[in-house]
Amino acid sequence: MNIDLLTVLCGKRNCLNSWLNYIKKLPFHEIDYIRWIIIDNADNEDYINQLKNGIQNRNLNEKFDSISFIKGPG
Repeated sequence: MNIDLLTVLCGKRNCLNSWLNYIKKLPFHEIDYIRWIIIDNADNEDYINQLKNGIQNRNLNEKFDSISFIKGPG
């Protein structure tokens, strides 16, 4: 089974860590291929860097076969 996880972000830093911890807990181990598509509407380079660091610190890149960052319209 393959799955795409689509996330649209608005730049709210106060819930970023809790949200990343939630993503880490999702039981994707039974899925063959998982692509995570992140649409960034934050329009803030610092926020996207904080997000990428949070993903790296939680080893989420190992949980997904592909993670794509797409700049949204803001």
